[in-house]
Amino acid sequence: MKTRINILIIASIIALVVLSVIQYSLIENTFKLQRDAFFKEMKQELKFLEKTDEWDEAYATILKQVVIEYEDPFNSNEKLFTLFYKKRDSLNERFKNYFKKAIESKELAFPIAYQKNITSAILINELGKDTLISIKNEPVLLFGDSLNETTRYHINKGEWSSMSSSKEEKSNLSVKDEKLGFVITTNSYVDVENWRMEVLKRMFWVLLASIGSIVTIIILFVYAFYSFIKQKKNADIKTDFVNNITHELKTPLATLSIATKTLQDKNIRKNEAILESTIGTIDRQRNRLQNLIDQVVNNSLGFEDIQLEKEKVFPKVWLENLINDYQLQHHNIIISSNFSKEDTELIVDRFQFNTAILNVLDNAIKYGANRILISTDKSLKDFCIKIEDNGIGIARNQLMKVFDKFYRIDNNTVHNVKGLGLGLYYVNQIVKAHNGSITLDSQLSKGTIVTIKIPIR
Repeated sequence: MKTRINILIIASIIALVVLSVIQYSLIENTFKLQRDAFFKEMKQELKFLEKTDEWDEAYATILKQVVIEYEDPFNSNEKLFTLFYKKRDSLNERFKNYFKKAIESKELAFPIAYQKNITSAILINELGKDTLISIKNEPVLLFGDSLNETTRYHINKGEWSSMSSSKEEKSNLSVKDEKLGFVITTNSYVDVENWRMEVLKRMFWVLLASIGSIVTIIILFVYAFYSFIKQKKNADIKTDFVNNITHELKTPLATLSIATKTLQDKNIRKNEAILESTIGTIDRQRNRLQNLIDQVVNNSLGFEDIQLEKEKVFPKVWLENLINDYQLQHHNIIISSNFSKEDTELIVDRFQFNTAILNVLDNAIKYGANRILISTDKSLKDFCIKIEDNGIGIARNQLMKVFDKFYRIDNNTVHNVKGLGLGLYYVNQIVKAHNGSITLDSQLSKGTIVTIKIPIR
């Protein structure tokens, strides 16, 4: 059974993980679609940039001037671009002002930054072609701002060329035709501040539905397994209870059966001494059966159903009398006390509380204690009763379960412990009925401490 449960849990977890991965993939794809749609809208807003031929020509003019001014551009592209950057910056400032005014006129809800890079540039003149910028090189800013590569979004790729020619008369007999031009490819990017948040806002209901469905499935999965395990535990506890009470009932029933057969014997009935002894046995076993029934009925009540008959008690006198009476029945157990010097007045149901404390003492002895210390303490609001024993102790994983109805500690070192699993449950219900609290601390082979707190008023 345990193997089947483990397989079911593992299979369910795998199914949940697979479902979560699929859901994540769907959300990711939706995000990409929404992102592309968002930047498509941005691209529409930037349509005016398609009419920037005059800016491109202006840059081409600058580049031509630099090439013409520089005597031998084929030897050092680095020097050529150093000259180009100096002339480009002033033109780029004018472009950024133009771009800023155009964006402001659109009254968008978020700022947009723009960048256009030269990814390759080829110089053409009468000598042939020379690659000034290669795709393998770092892109060169054409105009706009240098954007963050991790947040910018590519919107366009372009190519444009610029050619010019001039004739220079070297003599009366010859005219030299000089050609100079460029073929330039570019990439354009935009960056919208917090664009991811803007996209996520558009996906709000999709995200809410997806995350909500996953969380709901996980909660239902956990709840279903919790209920399943709890039901199995309750079934095991009830089975154990039935077995225990059956065992408890067998002895008095067997004794009653023997006594009944004895009374059926005519010769026995003539013997007055045996007859009275048999009748006494029947009466004792009847009482034992009645006590078992009362224990099951009364001790299984919840604290809301317990009828309390409260009275004033002084803890020191009350507990001393209780300990003295209990000690008379258990001569081989050492019971000591350490009561608070400052006595107080409590309002409790003396009979019910006596039964609760006696249950704790019986439980301690049942599980190996031969020394018990009962101490009291007082705070502003609570009166504390602490019962310490040197029994076999309780494992950590069972501490919270001992107050459950019908629960009995599973301890392989103790084989002769009998009970119905109602003792500590009853103690807990009595304490709750008095608006108090009970805690339990224990270590295996070292003993157990039960602490009961009762409100003073």
